Amino acid sequence: MLDKVHLVGCGTVGSNLATTLIKVPELKEIHLYDMDETSVGEEKYIFPFSGYSQSVSKVLYLEAILKLFTDSVKIVVHETKIEFPVSNGFVIDCRDNKDTSIRSKIRVSLDGHLLIIDALERPLSQSYGSYFIGKDYCYIELASAIIIGFLKEEMYRKPDLYVYHLDDIIKKPQRVEEGDICVRKRL
Repeated sequence: MLDKVHLVGCGTVGSNLATTLIKVPELKEIHLYDMDETSVGEEKYIFPFSGYSQSVSKVLYLEAILKLFTDSVKIVVHETKIEFPVSNGFVIDCRDNKDTSIRSKIRVSLDGHLLIIDALERPLSQSYGSYFIGKDYCYIELASAIIIGFLKEEMYRKPDLYVYHLDDIIKKPQRVEEGDICVRKRL
């Protein structure tokens, strides 16, 4: 299942999920889809993007980052809008606005402390996050770990809408300035 993954949308959630997925031993090939460039003038950059990555292709930048982690996984970039079904591999939709035309197995959204994994056969909506709450690396890192566990445990085989309140999982998140490492205490 995780040997060939198509990751659609390489923004905050998709790019961080890619950097976590690349470390999964079962992964042999990853396809990255995004037609956007990194934003200029962000006040706070979220890994893997930085002030040095302004106005560059998200997928090309992410490909370079992923190659630092491994040389054994085939990385294929698609600098285009995906509008057709992908049938060869496991498709994860991390775009802000989801649609059913690509036939993704799961759709992932993160709005601050709320992680939503839609594994329904017919998605409820095209957009699950309204992004009222800002991005916090502690939540993004935890969300990526939850998604990987979700995939490894094959929870997508039980079609449902999974909602994780990350505040209930993290107790008193703290940020360590040096190295931008998230330190957290588990319940």
